[in-house]
Amino acid sequence: MAVFVSISFCAFTSGMSGVFKDLVDLEELSLQINQITHLPADLFLHQRSLRKLYLSNNRLSALPGGIFMNMPNLTRFTLHENNLQNLSTGVFGPMSIQELWLYGNRLTHLQDGVFRNLTNLHLLVISRNLIETISPGAFQGLINIQEVSLHTNRIKQLEMGIFSGLPNLLLHGVVNEVLLAMNPWRCDRDIIKLRDWMLLNPHKVANLSLIKCQSPPALNATKITDLTDQDIDATPSHAPSVIPYSQSQSPTDKRRRPHTPSGKRSTPVPATRATTAPEQGGDTHTRDIVSCGLSKHTHLITALVCTAIITSFVILINPVHMQKSILLSH
Repeated sequence: MAVFVSISFCAFTSGMSGVFKDLVDLEELSLQINQITHLPADLFLHQRSLRKLYLSNNRLSALPGGIFMNMPNLTRFTLHENNLQNLSTGVFGPMSIQELWLYGNRLTHLQDGVFRNLTNLHLLVISRNLIETISPGAFQGLINIQEVSLHTNRIKQLEMGIFSGLPNLLLHGVVNEVLLAMNPWRCDRDIIKLRDWMLLNPHKVANLSLIKCQSPPALNATKITDLTDQDIDATPSHAPSVIPYSQSQSPTDKRRRPHTPSGKRSTPVPATRATTAPEQGGDTHTRDIVSCGLSKHTHLITALVCTAIITSFVILINPVHMQKSILLSH
């Protein structure tokens, strides 16, 4: 049986260094819905067997370089609804995940090669961030990507060719979509290449009619696909205003409604078609359940009790019996 540890609603903030070092056979770890602000760089150093990792709904603002470099067997991974402001190029190591959920953070820029090790990735959700710029090589290495969600950011321009080298996104006709709506597009001559690409690939872009100019003022609310070269040349460019970050825009996709636990935060459904992250699933069989008896509202007591219980299990678990499943929950 797989070793499974769930530590949700425990109000953790930090101080977890070395907690999991003896759990070398750990396959599933849920740390979602806490108040974690920091992860030690070596937290997952010994977790090569880890297959599922849930870190969503915390307060992470940064990730140490290389923290996810030793997870070759990871297949499910969530980081949405945190405060992440930057992703360093070396943060993600080679892993088997097919979906990466990063929506609801505070990312402002995607740098070259940040996802280059995620060669099995099919779906990348980075909507509802603060992204203004994307380096031309940001999606380098995503040879199997089929869908990229970028809606509800602060993107004004995208360089032509940013999606080149992504054969499954551009050549296949199944999911292969780019979600670009709800960004403050600046419609000067730099928008022409994006307009032409959308006109040539209308089936690749979801909610095409919602992708509109915000500046210059004369073209405000004009659909980018309706723009003519004459419209653009005849209109002086002005500095664009910026769409404010909106907590009300939650990615929800009617095509994809996986099982979610009762503790998941709920948010209204937006008008745009988007995506919903899968939460911790109930697919680990025959677990021994150890209840903390915790209330998610008693934060200080909860944190102390959870810490004590985790420490006890790390000390008491005999490596010979590591196949025994453990569930620590509220």
